[in-house]
Order: sequence, then structure tokens, then C-alpha cells
Amino acid sequence: MVQIDGRDDLGHINTVPYGQQPRRLGADKRGDVVWVPNNAASNLAKINIHTLDTKYYPVEGNPYFVTVDKESNVWTNLFIDAKVGRFNPRTEQWTYYTLPSRCESRNISVDDIRGDVWVPCANTSRVIRLQFRTAADTRPLK
Repeated sequence: MVQIDGRDDLGHINTVPYGQQPRRLGADKRGDVVWVPNNAASNLAKINIHTLDTKYYPVEGNPYFVTVDKESNVWTNLFIDAKVGRFNPRTEQWTYYTLPSRCESRNISVDDIRGDVWVPCANTSRVIRLQFRTAADTRPLK
């Protein structure tokens, strides 16, 4: 393989094997934690801003961007997969949502008023909006 300016002959940037590759991190506005999506390592790092204690949580995919909602849940887009993940730090459990179509996303946003999750799709001029049903939405009609 030919090396040119730190890139291989296919144009990929060389990384350390098993490197973390942190991407776009997010902070909990109501807590003492910064969340770091480690894209290459397929994990989410939780860093306490006072003690610098770090804990890693495996992710089913490659997280790229994280945001934290008003209930301190961590949301991440899974860069290559057509999925979004929600991590509940209280239970340390993931919930995954499959998007309706392929979407290479580098961002994610949560509307803390309505609870909607917005996922812009790169190079397609599309944005996917995830809306969640409440108990009232699922009651049988009379």
C-alpha cells in the first residue's frame, strides 16, 4: 500500500488500530457529564467533567454525533446504518430506532418541547423527523 501525506492509496486517513476516533460530542446541560461518540470503536464514552472518570458503553453501529435531551437521555445517529440510538444513562440501556430509508447522517437534534428527533441526511436534501406516540395516541377508538 502506498502512503501519501498520511493517507493510503485509497484516500483513507490512517488510524491507530482499535483507535477510538471521537467525533461530535455533547454535554448534559443539567448534569456533570460530557458524552463522546467514538466512531471507529463503536462505543459511547461518558466523562465526568469534575473527576474525569470515564466509562465506555458499546453501541450497535458507528456513533457520529450526540445530543442530550431534557431528560438526560443521549441520542446518537449511527453514521453508516439507517438507525438512531437513544441511551438511557439511568438504566444504561440502548433503544434503537430504524429510519424509514437509508440516511448517512452527521447530525441529530432533539426538540425538547415536542419530543421529536430530527435527522438530516447528507447529500440528499432530506430531513427525517421521528415522532413518538404517547399512551393517549395508542388507545383504541370507541
